[in-house]
Amino acid sequence: TTRQNTDFLVGICPQYWSHIPMTVADVLNLELRDGINYFGCKSMPARKSNMETSAATAATTRNNPYDRAPVSKCLLVGTIVYAEQRRDGSMVYVLDDGTGLIDCIHWAAADSQGIYHLPLLEKGSDSRKDLQVNCIFSVGDQVRVFGKIDCLAWTTNLIEGEKHIFREIHIGNMELIDGLTLEASHWNRCSTEAPNTIQVYLDMLGPQIQSQIEQKINLPSADDTNGRWRVFGTSCSCNLDYMESLLYCHCQSKLEPLDPSLKFRDAVLQTLLNMQTKTTKKLVFKYKDVKMKPHLQAMASQEVRGKGSKNVLIDRLFLSTFRALRNDGIIQLLNDSTDEYLLITREWVLEPFVRSEMEDALNVSKAHVSLRSAPSYISRIHIERLNYIKRSLLNKETS
Repeated sequence: TTRQNTDFLVGICPQYWSHIPMTVADVLNLELRDGINYFGCKSMPARKSNMETSAATAATTRNNPYDRAPVSKCLLVGTIVYAEQRRDGSMVYVLDDGTGLIDCIHWAAADSQGIYHLPLLEKGSDSRKDLQVNCIFSVGDQVRVFGKIDCLAWTTNLIEGEKHIFREIHIGNMELIDGLTLEASHWNRCSTEAPNTIQVYLDMLGPQIQSQIEQKINLPSADDTNGRWRVFGTSCSCNLDYMESLLYCHCQSKLEPLDPSLKFRDAVLQTLLNMQTKTTKKLVFKYKDVKMKPHLQAMASQEVRGKGSKNVLIDRLFLSTFRALRNDGIIQLLNDSTDEYLLITREWVLEPFVRSEMEDALNVSKAHVSLRSAPSYISRIHIERLNYIKRSLLNKETS
C-alpha cells in the first residue's frame, strides 16, 4: 500500500473529529503527512493502545501506513506563562504544561460579542469573572484548552536531516481550572490512552469493506454486495411491491402537489405491472387505456376532491403523473401520434439490455455499464440502476 493512500481515510476515525487529550510534547511531535497530523512512532511509545496487540502483530504492522492515528484537535491542560493582545484583535497565550511551550490563539472579541453571547446571571460580578467571560486570562492561570492544531511552517535540519514543524493551537474554548485534580486526571489520560490507528477501524469494518476502501471504491453496507443502496439511497424505508420490478421507490419520485402521498402514482404503477403479467414481451400501452381504468378514475376523483374543478384536475393529475414517470425513467413515449408508451421494467427491458452489453467484447468494465450502443429508451435510466443489475448478474454467474 502506498503512502498517499492514507489521506482520504482519516474521516473514518472518530478521534479525528474529537478533542484528544494531549501534552504539549505530543502536539509538537506529531507527524505531518500530506497536511494531516498523525500520532506515530514519535508520539505513541509511552502510551498504551486502546486495543491491545501482540508483539508479533506490532512487528508486522510497524511499516504499515495505516498504523497511525490522525488527529486535528486537542485538549491541553497547563499554565499560562505569557499573554498579549495582537493587532488583529486576537489574544495569544503561551501555554506551559511541563513538557513544552506552545502558542494558543484566541479571537476573544469576535467570540464574546457574538449573537450567542450572554451576560452573567449573578449581579455584582467581580472583575476577574468578567475577564473570564470575555476570554481574557492572565499569566499564572491554570487553564484547560480545547483547540484545533495548526501547522505554521517547517524547517529542515541540514546536518541531521530532520524536519522541524512549527505549530500553534487555535482555541475553540478555554476554561479556568482550580486545583490539581483536573490536571492530574488529564495527565493520567495522556499517559494511559492513545487514539486508535486507521488500521484498527479498517479491521472493524471487515475484509470486504476494507478492501473496497483501500481501492477507493464507493462503500456499500456490509451485507449489500450488489450495491442496492446506490439505487434506493442509504436511508430508504419504502416497502413497495414494485421496487425490485422497476428499481424505483418514493425516494426517487418527482413530487406532485395533487398527489402528495403518491398513492395515485402507486396505483398507476401497480396497474401497469398487472398489464405486464398478461403478456410475454415488453409492455407497450396507450395513455387512454390506463386513463379509462375505472378504479384509477375513482382514485383520481378522491385525490382532487375539494381542490377545484374535478374533471380538469383529474386530467391534470393523470398528465402530471405520466410526465413524472417519464422524467424518472419508468415509462418512455414511443409514438407521439398514437400516444404509445413503453413500461421500463427490470425483467423485460433493463436486464436484456445489460446482458447484451456484457456480451459485447468491446465493453471490458465489470463494474460499469457502457451506454455506447444504448437504445433511446435507456437515455433517462439512471446509470446506477443499470450498474446494480450488472453486479447482480455477475454475482449469479460466480455463485
